[in-house]
Formats: sequence, C-alpha cells, structure tokens
Amino acid sequence: MTLSEEKKGKVFVLGLRGKVNMEGTKVFVERMTQILEGGERYVLLDFTDAAYINSSGLHALILVARRLASSGGMLILAGVNDQIQKVLKISGLASTFTLQPTKAEALGSFPQYILLDVETLTACTLRWERGHQSCEGCAGGSGWESAC
Repeated sequence: MTLSEEKKGKVFVLGLRGKVNMEGTKVFVERMTQILEGGERYVLLDFTDAAYINSSGLHALILVARRLASSGGMLILAGVNDQIQKVLKISGLASTFTLQPTKAEALGSFPQYILLDVETLTACTLRWERGHQSCEGCAGGSGWESAC
C-alpha cells in the first residue's frame, strides 16, 4: 500500500492506494501515529484507490477514530468502494464512521472554517471584528463566523 498526503486548510487528507492488509496497515499506522502526534485533529481518509481492507485495517481505523474523537477531532472516510463498504457493514462498523462518496463531498462535510487557510482566516477575522457581516474570503458568510 502507498499513501499520498495533502493539506486543505486544517484538514489532513491521507490517500490510501492498494490493499489495507497486514503489511499495508503497518504503513498506515506508522504514518497516522506521526500525523496525530503532530497535532492534526481533522482527517480525511481517501479510499478511492484502496482495493481491500482486512481486520487489521479495521482495527487501525477504530483506533484512529477513537483518538480523534478524544481530542475533539473529526474523521471522514471518502471514496469507499462497495467491497470495503460490505466489510464495514458485516463487521458492524458502517455506522461508526462518516462515509462520503467522494473526496470533494467529504471536504464539504467539515465545518467551512476548518477548510480556510491561516491567512484567509486571519483576514476574515479582522474584517469580522471591524463590523463586516461576511466577506469574500469566507464565501460570503459560509458559516464559520457563527462557530467562532
């Protein structure tokens, strides 16, 4: 299994490619440990290119979800294929995770202010403090203001 990474605002996007089996799970757990110890609290796992998951992979997902939940974070799974969805359902874990069909839809599930970069958020905060009710940087008042 190989991993790809990107950052969208405060969301850490980790793409999984290949089989999330015993060997792949080791790679996943090592990287997720680094990511979480680095302070990341909002994680999107993109399964679009993942072909398979076994029980060790499911166990790792549960540990990640618990750790994020305990820190007030959020985990969303995107692009989960039919076979992996079936494994989640059979194992009784389908309702444990937030699943979205695509990475774009998963990103849209995070609160909007989470997706803003630091510079935009700072500029928007300054505008808000000066009395603007919304600003172009926040997509015209997309809701982050009410969360601050």
